[in-house]
Amino acid sequence: MGYELWDEGELTALAENSLLAKLAKTLEIDTKSWISSAVSVLPETLRVTVNRSDLAWTKQELLNLGARPIPWMPNESAWQMPYPRGKPPDDYTKRIMTILHDSGRITRQEAASMLPVEILGITDETVVLDMCAAPGSKTTQIAERLPPHGFVIANEPVSSRANMLISNRARMALHNVLINQQDGRHIGRIPSPGYDAIVADVPCSGSATTRKNVKVWEKWRPLDGRSLFNLQATIVERGARGLRPGGKLVYSTCSIDPVENEAVIAELLRRCPWMELVEIEAKTLQGLKMRDGLSSWAILDDEGETINISNTLPKLPGLKISHIAPKQRITIDEECDAARENHIASKLRLTKRLYHMDNDTGGFFVALLKHREDATPEGVARVYVPKRKLSSDSGWQPRELTAKTGGKHAVLPA
Repeated sequence: MGYELWDEGELTALAENSLLAKLAKTLEIDTKSWISSAVSVLPETLRVTVNRSDLAWTKQELLNLGARPIPWMPNESAWQMPYPRGKPPDDYTKRIMTILHDSGRITRQEAASMLPVEILGITDETVVLDMCAAPGSKTTQIAERLPPHGFVIANEPVSSRANMLISNRARMALHNVLINQQDGRHIGRIPSPGYDAIVADVPCSGSATTRKNVKVWEKWRPLDGRSLFNLQATIVERGARGLRPGGKLVYSTCSIDPVENEAVIAELLRRCPWMELVEIEAKTLQGLKMRDGLSSWAILDDEGETINISNTLPKLPGLKISHIAPKQRITIDEECDAARENHIASKLRLTKRLYHMDNDTGGFFVALLKHREDATPEGVARVYVPKRKLSSDSGWQPRELTAKTGGKHAVLPA
């Protein structure tokens, strides 16, 4: 978005002097290499619909256009085109790509955006929830992987974006997608035992989307992540409460800001101690370079400078104690459980970061979590476990009320 308006040298200068570059300098990466990649335009990438009878023909058409399979995606299910995103070289390529997309043979999707579903590792799951589903690329990716009896609930609170879900479901002719419109923080329950798997690709500041949106260089501020933290943490917490024991949850963002990533995961582990981080096995995505998550990180002020945190929480707009790294929290919060914070810090390395220069993709953050079965002996999602348990001598017994006749307005006494 807007890259054609910039000279390469001017854009590089803008990036080098941006607040985002100051954030990158705190992330244990080669900032020069990162900027060089982050100012370039993404290549066009897509997924093929693997369950179509004419799959071989679709792949041949892509080969004719110069496409090549993305090596870390299984079974040649994803491809990269030989031109920048949204810039086909000629009218024929543009026309054939439109036909392939509109007929449901391919789905245009960023390569990094394919990670959550691949990491989730769908096998025999029956009910999968996509908490923030629009425009629907991950939803359709899930739907294609589900067994015949499974279905995905695609949730999107914004009406205009929910319409995009409806369009994509129709384009792909998917029968196993149920579209739901609720705020993810208050999404309703389903019959027990709960969801088998959940994808929470939450709203974020988009600080890792510079390769498709040049405005991020000018607009991103450290306050952005702090402002979104509570929304992100509450959405993923609601998902964790609806996940059955043994179920898996993937949390992801297209941001490089630790406050939106590792800090949210740390807060989730505090609020939901029955959840645990799971190691993402290298064999899941062979050939893809992913870096370990951070166990400590800097907090930046409005000018992008690192704030010194010693004995008290600095007075900074939007800053909360849950935004800082677990080991720093120990030094300023006398009431925190030091053993728990150290344990959380040691586990945050199991989350994964994807940087632009490592695989010629956009930036991404992803974490895989699991509901420990031993933590919930009731065998159902935490949302079904009563917060207040009856005493053994209460004498209360549930009873079934008999329906009365008398029309649709009949009332049953409590």
